Order: sequence, then C-alpha cells, then structure tokens
Amino acid sequence: MPLYAPDPQVNELSLICSRGIGRGDPDSLDQALSSGVNPNDPPPQSERHGEQLQPPLYCAADMMCHDPEYMKEGLQMIHSLLSYGSDPYQEFPQALYCPDRSSKPRAPFPSEDPPSTPFPEVLIGFKSLEEREKWERENDDQHPHFSDDEWENEETAPVWGVRHMIHAIIEDDGLLKPFIDYPGFLESLDLEHRDPQGRTLLLSACRSAVGADVLAGTGFNEVHWKVENTSPTSKIYPSWDRNAGPTESDFSEPGMESLVEMLLRLGANPLAVDYQGKNALHHLLVEVCNNNTGRFHRLPVVRRSLRIFASGYPSLVNQPDQHGAYPLHAALCRMRLYPDFNYYTRVKLGEPLCCVQDMLRMGVDRRAKDGKGNTALHYLADDDLTGVYPSEDFRNWQEVDREVFTTLDDAGIDWKAKTSEGGNLLHLVARSGLSQERLIWRSRFLVDKGIDPTALDADGWTAKKIAEHYRLNKLLFYEELGKLEKGEDKVECQ
Repeated sequence: MPLYAPDPQVNELSLICSRGIGRGDPDSLDQALSSGVNPNDPPPQSERHGEQLQPPLYCAADMMCHDPEYMKEGLQMIHSLLSYGSDPYQEFPQALYCPDRSSKPRAPFPSEDPPSTPFPEVLIGFKSLEEREKWERENDDQHPHFSDDEWENEETAPVWGVRHMIHAIIEDDGLLKPFIDYPGFLESLDLEHRDPQGRTLLLSACRSAVGADVLAGTGFNEVHWKVENTSPTSKIYPSWDRNAGPTESDFSEPGMESLVEMLLRLGANPLAVDYQGKNALHHLLVEVCNNNTGRFHRLPVVRRSLRIFASGYPSLVNQPDQHGAYPLHAALCRMRLYPDFNYYTRVKLGEPLCCVQDMLRMGVDRRAKDGKGNTALHYLADDDLTGVYPSEDFRNWQEVDREVFTTLDDAGIDWKAKTSEGGNLLHLVARSGLSQERLIWRSRFLVDKGIDPTALDADGWTAKKIAEHYRLNKLLFYEELGKLEKGEDKVECQ
C-alpha cells in the first residue's frame, strides 16, 4: 500500500525538476514556487510503479548528476528551491533496491548464501520423449529441501525505507557542489546531522556511489560512464603515493579536495558510528552502494580515503560494528563480490585486493571473529575459489579442487564434521549446482576420507536423495552416489 495517496492538489515540483533540458523548467519551477506551492510538500505518487517520487530537490540534483547538459538548468532549480525554503534535511520514503536473483549481492556472513539452483542439465539416454516425461513425473515430488520460491523471479511488493534528502544526494550522486555554492549553505550545514540509519554526512560521503576519493563536485555520470575516467590518473582523482600514503598536497590546485576531506576540514567527527555501530571504514568498504554499483560491475574508488582514516584515526581499524564485523571483514566481503576483479576495468580501479592488503598493514587483528564466529579465513574460504572468468591464468577445476582439498587434508581438517543441518559434507556436495564430473570427484574424495554415503541428515535424507530431489538431471552423479552407498565403486580421486 503506498505511503501517500495520489492527490491532485499535491504539487508536481518533482516532475518539473526531472523532465530534462530545454523545456523551460526553471521558469516553470519559479512560477510554481512564487504562486505559493510548498517545496517540502510530499511529491505525487508514480501511477506506473505505485511508488513515491523523490522530493524536487533530490530530483534536480539527480538530473544534474546524470545529464551534464542539465547543469545550468539544474543549478538554477536547486538555488530556486533553496531560496523558497526547501529543507535539505527533509525525510522521505523510498523503495529499497531489490536486485534480481542473478545479481543479488553475497550474504553478509560466510556460508549463508542460498544453495545455487542453475538450469538443469540436458537429459540424455532416453529412448523416447515418453520415457523422459515418465522419469520427470516420478521425480517431481515436493520435499522440504526445495522451495519453489528459488525458481520464481516475480516482482514482489517494494520494501520501503526512509531517508533524509542531503544524505541521499551524497550517497547516490555525491554532487553537493551546487549546494555548497549557494550563499550561506555551508555556514548553516549541520555536520553531525543523522539520517534515520544514524549516518552523519561524513559517513554518507564515505559510502557514496561516486567513490570517496573523487574530487568534490564530481557527478555519477563522470565517474561511471566516461571512458577517460576509468584510469587512476584521471583528473577527477588525486595523484598520490601509494607507498608513502596520501598527503595534503595531493591536489594540484587550491580548493580542490574530496568531499570526505572537505567535511573533515569543516570539523566533522571522524570517529562517528551509525546506529549499527559502523564507522567510516565500514562505510568506505561497503560491498554494493546505491545506484546499482554492484550490479553493473563497478566499485567506488576509496583507497586514498581508507588510508587517511586508518592512519589518522587508528582506533577505527579494530572497531567492530554491532554485528561483530570488523573493517577487515568488510574489506574481504567487498573483495569476494568479484572472483576475478581484474576482469572488469571499473572494479579493478576500486583496488579491492589492495584495500585488504592496506588493512593488514594497518595493524588489524587478523584473528578477530565476527558476531557469528567467523575469522578472515572463513571469508576467504567462502569466496568463489574457482569462478570461471576469462583470464590468462585460467585453471581447470581438476587442478583447483585437487590443490584445495589436498591442502585442507594436509592441514588436518575434520572431513567428518557435521553441518548446522545435522548432515555431512557429502550432503552439501549433493545440493550443489556444479558439473557432474566435479561432483563425482568430490564425492569419491569425501567417501575415501571416511564419510558414510548412507548417513542421514536431520530430515532423514541421504546425499543421493537430496541430489535427485533438485531435479538437475545429473544422472551420472545419481548413479555414482548409488554405487557409493552400496560400496561398489572404487575411489579413484587419488
């Protein structure tokens, strides 16, 4: 149900501020404002999506950020809105971004990602279509190990959140310069104002989609859609010594600085934490920022700001949030979002691995556990160790699996350890969406290490029953599990 019902009396300033260039909108806006329309009234509802539109001040800033040709008109509109009393701290509702299943970010803690359910393999070996359909009917029963929701991709009702205007503009676009240039704005700026999540302006700047390192006044369009800005030597980034660290002279011209540096210079509290206990480092290392940065394979550039905070305020480095997650864990989550981060230019620019290495040099507690008992090694182990991405050093799965499993075995791992669901490692393999050949190799390896292929999990299921239930047509794998249950197959993985 929408938060506000459509009302023909409600002003349409948001629509005026988001129509684009060349339509006389600054004049239309001035006419509406001079006639007494309140810029702080709730904007109209979008009939098409049943969603609340953003306030006019946000819309004007957003258009400026995404359309450079809109700069002049957008600047006029922002200044007009401010002159008529538009509240930069106005609270407004917004539907939370819900990525589709194929682009969902990783779970926040290791081993919490749902089991993968890829497309079933093509069925082979049936003499007729009737024989194949009969097999599918016999294996089409429903069980508690599988939910139809895993296969559905229907749009669901949006989940609503609450934001404050100035924070939303900083986090989504970072384009605060038009506001800074407005007479008296900077002097009246409440540096420690908090949004509904408890973020100060500085914390919002740290998690900005444009990246904390870019020059203040740089828009989202300049960072992510201009080819010339996919290099660290671009004019929108400061030139700094990555060995010695950043200095105050990194910006070549007076008055040129990042928004983070500007807020620190104005007196923002560098040690502030939000209502979840996350400090500046947590927000710098956020996995997926606003504006779909994760979905479109982009990572904001934050490494210089990371070094500034960690060197100037070292207490932040080993300060966990309320979930027990340390900045090091946040850096590892950010890195594991892309198994091969060198494959995407705009991800490589974000230097995810270097940020982790910088954290290690800053004296982090490498053995620190998060709120669920995971250490840095758990985050690394939960990474996609065998992500198949085109690269020059591509290794096939046999080499990787053999090396990883053998290394774990040499380290004395307990292969018979129980899972949280009362099963064993073979039960986990059975629900995996890997290729049949890979599943067969892993199953033989685990049985050779003493795992009982006939063991039942908490629901009374064997690994074979779990595998068959997922209906991924891995017939050779099912046959292999049957042989292992009967003790007929010889272990060949060695």
